[in-house]
Amino acid sequence: MLGAGAAGLMAGRLLAAAGARVVVLEARARVGGRIYTEHLPETRSRMAEDMPVELGAEFVHGLPAMSWSLFREAGIAVREREGVHLRFVDGVLHDDRRGPDAGDFIERMQHWFNAQPAGTDLSFAQYLAQAHGQASAKRAALAYVQGFNAADANRISVAALVAQQRTEDAIAGDRIFHLSAGYDALPLYLAGRLQHAGGVVRCQHMVEHIEWETGQVCCRGVRGDGAAFAITGRQAIVTLPLGVLQAGSVRFAPEPHEALGSAARLAMGPAMRFTLVFREPFWQSAVSRLSGATDGGSRPLGFLFAPGMTPPTWWTPAPESWPIITGWLGGPQVEAARRNWLQDGLATLATAFGLPAGQVQQLLVSAHYHDWLADRLSRGAYSYVPAGCLDASRQLTVPIEQTLFFAGEHADTDSEWGTVHGALRSGMRAAMQVLRAPSQAASR
Repeated sequence: MLGAGAAGLMAGRLLAAAGARVVVLEARARVGGRIYTEHLPETRSRMAEDMPVELGAEFVHGLPAMSWSLFREAGIAVREREGVHLRFVDGVLHDDRRGPDAGDFIERMQHWFNAQPAGTDLSFAQYLAQAHGQASAKRAALAYVQGFNAADANRISVAALVAQQRTEDAIAGDRIFHLSAGYDALPLYLAGRLQHAGGVVRCQHMVEHIEWETGQVCCRGVRGDGAAFAITGRQAIVTLPLGVLQAGSVRFAPEPHEALGSAARLAMGPAMRFTLVFREPFWQSAVSRLSGATDGGSRPLGFLFAPGMTPPTWWTPAPESWPIITGWLGGPQVEAARRNWLQDGLATLATAFGLPAGQVQQLLVSAHYHDWLADRLSRGAYSYVPAGCLDASRQLTVPIEQTLFFAGEHADTDSEWGTVHGALRSGMRAAMQVLRAPSQAASR
């Protein structure tokens, strides 16, 4: 098994429970992959309790059955996000309900697509150019697609967006949840169950070469201490992130042209997120003012949208009362924004909430950021489907001579690319494929 992210751990847990001999090789010093939680002790967070700060995946979108089954099984506490949504436009902060509705525009896109001949596809930018609607609604839809999908509007597929929206509608994807103790509780639980069933997780084992023939695989690489290693087995499930597959930093001999060709047709999206910890939630005074509350009884801030600013999207951990706020930017604008993310972020907050920049700076306790684009073990945030490539993820799921299997959020076949539950489901699918393979059945 290559990779101890959600897909690899899910597959490994199922295979080990079925009696297969499982070794999970992970280049990082931790499990979880792009689930990455930093736990701030009381001395750093200035709170009376440890506080999780998510540097990678954070939200549980909707009610995906597999994720929720695992949460219940593990006893992981999950809370629905809540709070007021504010929008800062033209120098005015107001209730977001007055703003342009990207959701309505996306819904109209779905109706348009459903009326087209089978096989129709185009990029979202091409659809925008010919669609009717107010310019403000188009701008809001563009910001939503680029931000939520970490995608280039000139590349992302309308057919994929429609398929994704159908899936989200089926699982109440407009509802957002988070794990109170931190998202890393999930991979830690899966790793524990995998090991309890007899499987092995080896962190700081960076695979560099995969040599294979039908029914035999050898993974070679370097451990964290610099020593070389080689692990052999009958099959391998490859859950490397799409960006790593596309970079060719893990070399295959012979090269599985079909699988890597399918991976090359997909796209890895850039996203930037950072979390700021403050001495107090200074934004709540603006929420109270806008809601007319005078007794401190106003609802907490949930989201702040500041179109045209850097970053344009913010959220708090409400209903948790921690004095932290997270900034988010996805799509082509990320590259330029990475240089001055902290200064730009503080300036955006100060402007939106009408405070002196120096005051916001003085309230800052700490800033937390992980550059997923520069991280050579991820090379991006998560995947999306370019126009004309809707079949690429499904092609990735075809086993290579019942020996190499591919999984990960980019290999989800239920249109939930870029999500933890998509990764989990792909891991389960790959495990079932291995268990049905003749060579695996003979080895158990």
